[in-house]
Amino acid sequence: MISRSTINLLEKEIKNFIDVVKNLDNIHISTPDIPRRDVQYIRNEVKELTEQYQEVLREIKKKVEYLTRELEAVRNMEWNTINIALFGETNAGKSTLIEAIIGGNGRTIGDGRKDFTRSIHAYNFSEKIKFLDMPGIEGDERKVKEEIWKAVKKAHLVFYVYPDTKEPERGTLEKIKNYLRKNAEIYTILNIRGICPPPVLQKKFENSQVIKERTDEHLRKTLGDIYKGSFQVHALFGFFSRARNIPSNLQEKY
Repeated sequence: MISRSTINLLEKEIKNFIDVVKNLDNIHISTPDIPRRDVQYIRNEVKELTEQYQEVLREIKKKVEYLTRELEAVRNMEWNTINIALFGETNAGKSTLIEAIIGGNGRTIGDGRKDFTRSIHAYNFSEKIKFLDMPGIEGDERKVKEEIWKAVKKAHLVFYVYPDTKEPERGTLEKIKNYLRKNAEIYTILNIRGICPPPVLQKKFENSQVIKERTDEHLRKTLGDIYKGSFQVHALFGFFSRARNIPSNLQEKY
């Protein structure tokens, strides 16, 4: 855990560095009395050096802005619990997976209709572990952007849930990447869907390997070292095995 004094020290150092960068902006290169024949040459040299300097300065500013955001993220993280954020396209099985993990009552499991939730829902697995159910962002996420930022700032791990019928939308994965910090860890969970006998279920697991491998390859290229790997599950079967009770809308499937 990072102490408050360490955070305050980092803040002070970043502020001092920003002040130095701002002062650099005020530097002007002047040309004293120089023979006329050399003036144009020197002006060209000064122009080139100034452009190089400005490019370096822009890069420094980008780094400072990044460090400032990272520090703010650290300040906002909760350190008394482990927070796990779950993203997923609509009807991927995200809520079912959470219900299975926490041994819930199934009330949040959808009936197949579109889920237009606009807020973050938190579920406790234990006193020290919390799951954050994120809104779907496969479409226009502007209405939920602020809520997502709040949750991701608190998250120590991020899981992306997707169904076995298709690979995750590339655009959606790019959106998630924009929310992540450089030191975040992200995993994917491929959720097998459908009630079927064991031989058919085994076949579904085998067939989904192709989707899983392609998704893994894409995310390693896109996210680099922060992508840690993937899992295959059948969230609904998991829920049936751990549920405290089965809701009426799932009795037939059970």
